[in-house]
Amino acid sequence: MFNSYEHLREQIRAHGLGEIEERIVQVAKPSIRIEPTPANDDDLPIGASKFYGNPDLPPGFQWPYWSDLPMIFGMQLRLSDVAIAWGAENNPLPSEGWLYFFFGDTYYLESEEKDWQIYYVPNEKQPLKRLIQPEPDKKKHPHSKKIVLSPQCIKFSKKLSLPDYMPRFITPSIYETLYQGMSPAEIRVTWESFSTLLRTNYPRPCYQLLGHARPPRRPVEYDCVIVTHQLQKELDASGETFTYRHPDGDIVDVEAESENWLFLFQIDASIFAEQGFEHGTCYACIPRDSLSERYFEDCCVVVQ
Repeated sequence: MFNSYEHLREQIRAHGLGEIEERIVQVAKPSIRIEPTPANDDDLPIGASKFYGNPDLPPGFQWPYWSDLPMIFGMQLRLSDVAIAWGAENNPLPSEGWLYFFFGDTYYLESEEKDWQIYYVPNEKQPLKRLIQPEPDKKKHPHSKKIVLSPQCIKFSKKLSLPDYMPRFITPSIYETLYQGMSPAEIRVTWESFSTLLRTNYPRPCYQLLGHARPPRRPVEYDCVIVTHQLQKELDASGETFTYRHPDGDIVDVEAESENWLFLFQIDASIFAEQGFEHGTCYACIPRDSLSERYFEDCCVVVQ
């Protein structure tokens, strides 16, 4: 990720991409890099931003369940911390409050229930209490155990993010901006340099808020449209082109619908290593209208 536009421009030229420098700068987006560090819950103040451990929640909060099992606490973000890192200009997130993420233990169980929850608490003056995850019901799940992952404190820093360079990973509009007027041979050469630019400047593993997600397969906003609307992929007779169809029979333009979604955060699965999750990345997106209304219950979470 890039510390500033000046840093981005320096890296573009250093990787031999000076001829499309302005195009790359045009598609860059501000983002927040999340840097986790192992910590002890007892040393973290109530309400501090963190991954894992035990969450700090308002009185009366009911712990979420999945398949009759308590969900695993994944993350709490104190949004005033994010706002300080982002700065005063055009912050799409609330300037205060907390955002919480819980997920189900899908590594061992399968279910059609929604296996994650995102909660928003708007008032940072509201008192919080550190909650201990409930024990699983041994009568229903005799072999299950409580899972509390090791806590990680969080540091935020504002960066610039770039989209991927391959057409299957980016929207057609970004592809057009980057490669308009270039021959196939020129595009292939550019891909090689762009790939090196990204590998050199992106940390692995990657934890991030906002900006461009780093998906390995396709834009995560596409996946959120497909999951939310329960779309079915249909190939034509040739097997070369396909459409997405809603259960009611209507064809849905996934690309157009994806413009209504905003990438919210990503968490690399390597941070779940102690639980056996070592591959893939968890992504969350939210409809833009829902973000304006601060209705985070409309978020969608996918794994690639």
